Formats: sequence, C-alpha cells, structure tokens
Amino acid sequence: MGERRASIAMVLDNAFRPDPRVANEARSLAEAGFRVTILAWDREGELPRRGVWHTAPSGGWVVVERIRVRSGHRLGSRQLFHLARFWWRAFWRLVELPVQAIHCHDFIDLPVGWAAAAVKGCRLIYDAHESYADMLGENVAGWIKRTVEWLERRLVRRAEAVLTVGELLADELRGRGARRVWVVGNWKRLEEFRVEPERAAALRRELGMEGLLVVGYIGWLNEDRGIGPLVEAVERAEGVGLVVGGDGPARGVVEAGAARCARVRYLGFVDPGEIPLYTAASDVVYYGLDRTNPNSRYSAPNKLFEALAAGRAVLCNDCGEIGRIVGEEGCGSVVSELTAQAVGSALEGLRDRERLAECSRRAREAGQHRYNWSRAAAELLDLYRAVGLAPGGKGR
Repeated sequence: MGERRASIAMVLDNAFRPDPRVANEARSLAEAGFRVTILAWDREGELPRRGVWHTAPSGGWVVVERIRVRSGHRLGSRQLFHLARFWWRAFWRLVELPVQAIHCHDFIDLPVGWAAAAVKGCRLIYDAHESYADMLGENVAGWIKRTVEWLERRLVRRAEAVLTVGELLADELRGRGARRVWVVGNWKRLEEFRVEPERAAALRRELGMEGLLVVGYIGWLNEDRGIGPLVEAVERAEGVGLVVGGDGPARGVVEAGAARCARVRYLGFVDPGEIPLYTAASDVVYYGLDRTNPNSRYSAPNKLFEALAAGRAVLCNDCGEIGRIVGEEGCGSVVSELTAQAVGSALEGLRDRERLAECSRRAREAGQHRYNWSRAAAELLDLYRAVGLAPGGKGR
C-alpha cells in the first residue's frame, strides 16, 4: 500500500467557478502532495455536484464537492436561514471526511469549520479574505454585525493558524487575538499572464480600441467601485477607451455609457480563464474603493496583482493596500478622490506614452520580484508545516 497523504477540507461560500484565491491555494497544496476537498456552496444549483478539478504529478489532487442550498447573493439579514442550512450540511460532510485540517475561507465559513474541527480533533485554519464585519456594513441588522465581531474574536484564537491577504489586515487580526498569522497575498502565477502580443492586439481590434489608451475593469460592478465617475471620465476624454466586464448594481451605468459612447464597451460575464487576455489587451487596470467603508482600508484586490503579473499600469484611489502598493511601486496613478474630474486628470497623465511605459515597467518588475504566486505558495506551505502537516505525509 502507498503512503497515506495528508488531506485538507476547504470550506467556501460560493460555487467555485473557480474562485481565484481558493484555486491558487488548492492547486499549490495539491502540487505539494496534499489531497484537497473543496466544499462549495452552490446557491444556483447549476454546476456539477462533484468532480476532480486538479491532479498533480506529486500524487495530490483537488476534488470539488458542491452543496446545493438554494439562495441568492446580497440578501442581507435574510441570508441567515439559507446559511444555517448550508452550515448543517457542510458540518456533517466535514465530520465524514478523513481530513487532518479544515481550511475556512472567510469568516462566513469559520463557525462550521470550528465546530467540525472540534468534533474531529483536527487542525483549524482561518483564511481571512477581508475584514468580514466591516464588509457587511449597513447590509445587515446591527445585531448581526456585532455578533460577527464578537464571534470572530473568539474563534480566531481557536485557529492553529491564520492567513490573510495583506500586512494591514494581518496586524488587525493579531489585535483580535490571532496567535500566528501568515500573509498569503492574492498574487498571481506569472506564467498564466504571459500573453502573446499578437493575441492582445487582435482583441483590441475586435473591441474597436485600436489607437486608444485602453482602461480595463473586470469584476463586481458595485456602486462603491466608482464605476460611474470612471464611465463619465472616459466619455469626456478623447483618445481613451473603456472595457468593462462583470455584473452588479452598477451594470446599468456601464450599459448606459456604452449606449452613449462607442469608446465604452460592456462585455457582460467574462470567463475567469480569459482575464489574462483582457488584462494584456488593456493599457491600464482600474480599481476604485469607497473610503468610507472600513473594510476598504485593508483591500489588496485581485485586480492589482493581475495588473502587476501582466505588467500593466494601475489607476486607483488612495485607499487600502492597493493605494499604498501602487504609490510605493510607482506603477500607476493614485487619485485622492473618485470623481470624474480626478479620474479624467489621471487618464490624461497616463496618455503620455513615456509615463505609461515607465508605469508598466515598474508594474512588471514588482510582479516578477515581489508580488507573485511562487512567493505566496511558499508562505502557504510554511504555514502548513508550522501546524504539523508536511507535504506528502500524514502529519503528526
């Protein structure tokens, strides 16, 4: 009989289409020799219930099991009933699985992961993608937000290890009682963002963006992303094009802008596998944040690191880790406020080809030497070694 490999269960509150951070972590663990099962919450019931997502030469693998509990997104306090049903089913499946660690992605999965880990006597890993109570904002009743804050402070101390997206949130989690914290950024695999210039140029032609400074944003179209000022700024700016993908409350703003201006293109849903191509076809990657949202001060988003991996300039506002990193690296333009005037002024500056080339060079250098997945994966594996799970083995 072969060696029994260490096994990990990840708990995720989306359907894994796949989620970029979860996918990178699961793949790296599998390639190191772990066997990973992702328990994902499929609210729409559209994806396969079970399947092998990744296999590695090391003998590790990633299996995705989707728990179908019908619900929606952004339901606020109404989500509690559906969440309780998901927790119930996830708990019993976690108890059944022969795993040595339960890895909870974000606070929403931490209570059920803690309960199952306590029953099984296995390790509990908390992966804080954001400051969850702050993210909830005014979307839920006040007592729910206070309960989340209270419960996280107690459960974070029960986790054998905590990982998070950036240094600012890592410091905050230490203040909340986390014993050991690792920073595993939303950094990207550089090889996935190596796109042939001919493919990027062909996409620009297809989109009608030849000869323009192309700004790209693919993600959740929330109003607090500053989508409205961005569309307005591009409409006013000659020589600038905008390509937007995704869905959300601000979708109508983009569609209206595209109807008025041929230099604004709305793509709808973009397959995650196509994001490197669209990033390469852009000159500038945009990401805005609402500074009044307390969670924004910790933000170190995927869009930033996609831009660095592709060597593309970044346009953002002065908020969170994204503002700090872009300012320190000199890889783009940081505006003080998300207004059409401020964004338009930044775009005008980036139309200077020499400045754009320098920002792109600095972005590529930052991605190659500091913010890339090979460094993040090393931190992830160090974390698992620290809790006694060596790659390819059973652990203690």
